[in-house]
Amino acid sequence: MKNKVRKNNIMNKKAERPIIEGEISAMAFGGRGILKQNGKVYFVDDALPGDLVRAQVTKEKKSFGEAYSLEKLNENSQRRSSPCQYSNDCGGCQWLESKPNDQEQWKREFIEVAVKKFAKQDRKLSQFYRSPQELNYRNRVSLKGVSKQGKISLGYYKRRSHDLVRVDNCKIVESPINQAISDISTKAVTNKDQISFDLDLQVLKDQTVIAQATFPPRVSKKEQAIIIKAINSVEIISNTISGKKSQGNIYLYDQQNGIDYYTYQGQFQQVNIQGNHILRELVSEIVDDLEPKVILDLFCGSGNLSLHLCKADRQIVGVELNEASIATAKFNVEKNNLEGIEYHCTSSKAYLSSESAKSLKGELIIVDPPRRGLEGCVSDLIDMDAGHILYISCDPNTLARDIAQLLSAGYKLETLKGLDFFPNTYHVESVALLSK
Repeated sequence: MKNKVRKNNIMNKKAERPIIEGEISAMAFGGRGILKQNGKVYFVDDALPGDLVRAQVTKEKKSFGEAYSLEKLNENSQRRSSPCQYSNDCGGCQWLESKPNDQEQWKREFIEVAVKKFAKQDRKLSQFYRSPQELNYRNRVSLKGVSKQGKISLGYYKRRSHDLVRVDNCKIVESPINQAISDISTKAVTNKDQISFDLDLQVLKDQTVIAQATFPPRVSKKEQAIIIKAINSVEIISNTISGKKSQGNIYLYDQQNGIDYYTYQGQFQQVNIQGNHILRELVSEIVDDLEPKVILDLFCGSGNLSLHLCKADRQIVGVELNEASIATAKFNVEKNNLEGIEYHCTSSKAYLSSESAKSLKGELIIVDPPRRGLEGCVSDLIDMDAGHILYISCDPNTLARDIAQLLSAGYKLETLKGLDFFPNTYHVESVALLSK
């Protein structure tokens, strides 16, 4: 009886959640519009600045709430027609109806507002680099798949649900991926039961595609093999593996300025190749200006930001916890015949507190941490007493929080720039140079 009463109370609370109306005044990091009402800020899904919306509240806190747009009472006149037929349902992109200039403005504001709020620095970006391509820029994508009634369907989850939106042509991925999606959907399968799975597709330098399928534990090896066989039969797909771990062969996926970049299946790489080229060039410009003899590259991955910095009179040390990434980094060094560069498989925190780090005396430290930022590494990073720290970030808020600690230790924010690796979404990259 108590459980029934509790369940009824929860249902009643949900039923009591209000519907609100108002104008979206700004854009919040995360891609939701900001609606202010009765002294409270509501973060509204599927709404752009200038929209007058009717929205269903989904969460109520003392100082803020969350909601999603039920109806546009008056749409922002700056909206454009979405180029994607799935954008009304698919939860993959937030801003397909937004113009590039508006997207740039919001992304600039995300970085500038975060730095002002957390680091107390009233700074404007000195530069913002747009992606060379607004559409078809992703060379890698993670899809949801389901096999039933003799066919495979691929796509993304519908907004606010786990219902599959079948996609035949995704507007933000490179054409070989769309070709793979189309061809997989034509393959017949023999499984009787419905099978759900995740499918990761990545384009290689030769324009073929590698695939990685991940299945729930309940799916038998025999059922997995049926799906793998169907995917592998697609001509444009060079190889398919099953499982989450990076494994299998190593592949050439990018080339720039005489450096060949390789990857294992399932390994993290920047998905916007042309945008990544801009980032590497930007790092090179900064390094050329500073002329450091010793560089420490933390959270280095497979060497994306340090391989191209090798020169005869320079020492480079890269640190990364992921074993497959370090294996790829070392492979990249060998294949490119690079000298004066070494990579270590350990956490950045562990390395910073090691004797090796204390004797390194790095003049420049490059950090490219995951979304959560430096976390427990900041004090150890400060203890390194490097002349310069080059911070590349995919989250303006964690960047700004970490910058605040570095500023309190005597560093100055010299450079702040933005890069758009993910057009039509709220994601943005930041580059900050701090110096003593």
